Amino acid sequence: MKHLLLLLPFMWILSSSLSAQLTTKAGDEAPKITISESLLNGISKSKLKDKFLVFTLCKSWDQPCFNNLPYLDSLRSVLSNDQVVFLILFRGNPEPARKDVEGDNFNISLATDLYGATQIRYGDGETGLVGWPLTFLIDDQNVVHWQGGGGDLTTEALERFVNGQHPVIDLSSKYVPLEPDAYLFEPMSPKELFDYAESDSVSSFVLAWEIDYSFGELPRDFASST
Repeated sequence: MKHLLLLLPFMWILSSSLSAQLTTKAGDEAPKITISESLLNGISKSKLKDKFLVFTLCKSWDQPCFNNLPYLDSLRSVLSNDQVVFLILFRGNPEPARKDVEGDNFNISLATDLYGATQIRYGDGETGLVGWPLTFLIDDQNVVHWQGGGGDLTTEALERFVNGQHPVIDLSSKYVPLEPDAYLFEPMSPKELFDYAESDSVSSFVLAWEIDYSFGELPRDFASST
């Protein structure tokens, strides 16, 4: 194979975290949610009890996290069921988020988990999530029904979710397979890829390598190049 295309659906860190897996999956009981401070539409852990939760976790208050807010808020606005809570929870200093949403008339709740305990519980159990942001659908019995990109949710899927049905989300028309020689980025060295992923500037990308090696293996010079 002349080129090996690696399609990376979320931010991808080339390190030992390649093998990290999400600890929370559909069908699991949802882990504890820690809220350090509510920033928008007052939310607390007690208000989440016996509710259907559209729960988005962010690494920090960065552009991908902010980009999710208007779309999720538009879903909240057309969903009449009062038993549904939309919550975006990020980790870290709340001031950037507070300034960004000041004066905006959002219906969605926004809060921070200062030290990221929630992100760790829902992520790899050690450092946090592999991909950011990540949305979970959690029912009124605290069971996870779906996880994925918040931008993929639809009102129809949410209505099915709150009615006890599987939230069907068809992505076939949204993500189109690339042709073998279709490049979104020029081939990068391992060091360039690592720096790019660490920059937090994107949440997903496609990378074409000029060499052929399997998904789980790194180039021999990776350790020295980073």
